[in-house]
Amino acid sequence: MQHSSSPSKQKSNEITYIRNKSHQPMVFLENACTETRMLEKRRQMFEISEALEHQKDEFARREDAFRRREDSLRKKDLQLQESLIKFNKFLQDNERKKTRAIKRTADENRNTELKSVESNKKFEKLQEKASNEKVCKDELVKNGKYRTYLSNFVDFMQGTSDEFSEIQDILNRHRTLTETNSQLIEQQKKSVTESELRRAELFQLSRDKVNSILNRNNEIASLQKNLETVTLSTVGMQSMADATYQDVNVKVSELGQVHASVENLFLRLENQAQRYKKKKPVEPLGTTTTSPSTPSGDNDHGKSSISSTINSRKTLEYLETIADYITDYQSITEEWKDKLLNVYKTNDTYQ
Repeated sequence: MQHSSSPSKQKSNEITYIRNKSHQPMVFLENACTETRMLEKRRQMFEISEALEHQKDEFARREDAFRRREDSLRKKDLQLQESLIKFNKFLQDNERKKTRAIKRTADENRNTELKSVESNKKFEKLQEKASNEKVCKDELVKNGKYRTYLSNFVDFMQGTSDEFSEIQDILNRHRTLTETNSQLIEQQKKSVTESELRRAELFQLSRDKVNSILNRNNEIASLQKNLETVTLSTVGMQSMADATYQDVNVKVSELGQVHASVENLFLRLENQAQRYKKKKPVEPLGTTTTSPSTPSGDNDHGKSSISSTINSRKTLEYLETIADYITDYQSITEEWKDKLLNVYKTNDTYQ
């Protein structure tokens, strides 16, 4: 690295010398003629050209040396890369071998553990089989006397009857009788349970019927008492009906005045509202339509009640409309108050 840096430093020094030499002030040529100055400039240019040629030769020589050195370094780099590739391949081979060995070791350990667990299970099963075999042998020894008894019983029955020719026939008969006995016991339990349920249902039904009969008798007595009370009150109510009819006539006249007031207020509001929008003409309370199904022989009282009902419905509709107008008026008033309040607040803010 020192050898490569010194030529470049020398080259820069030479270039600096040439530049400095070409730019030196010519104090001694200030009073010379133009031709002398031209000759001096040509001499300087010749010197500079010679220095440049010398530098070109030196640069070519150094460039060749650098190229040879670069080729040598490139070869060494290639050799180093080949060595590195071989070493890397060697490490990868060793790593693969190591991985395979670790995997094989883990598989062997796993298989060993599985075999150990399987061996333990089989050993436990063997011990269980041995224990069961011992129990079966003890049971066989214990039941040997029963087998002897059954054999003697079969031998005895063969001399008298052919019903039991083997011990298995006796065991089958015992199994059949046991199952039949269990079925009969279960059926008896179900029959007892069902009987208790039927008895409880019968008792509940009898009690409900008795209560129903008593309730009906009480209702009959209460209805008779109510009939007597109604009969006594009918006479008083008849007298009260006449007084009520007179009161109704008074109320009807007052109601007519109320209808007229509501209609007047409604018509005033409608006339006021027609300034802003078009609306159908309002039907007055006195105009009623006669249904074609109404018979012509109805009395005056029926006609007045029908007219009163129609007027009441229309009055309610007028009142609902008046309430809507009042609600709208209140909403408009509150909105206008809010706008005025906002205007006052805005003016106060600007001030």
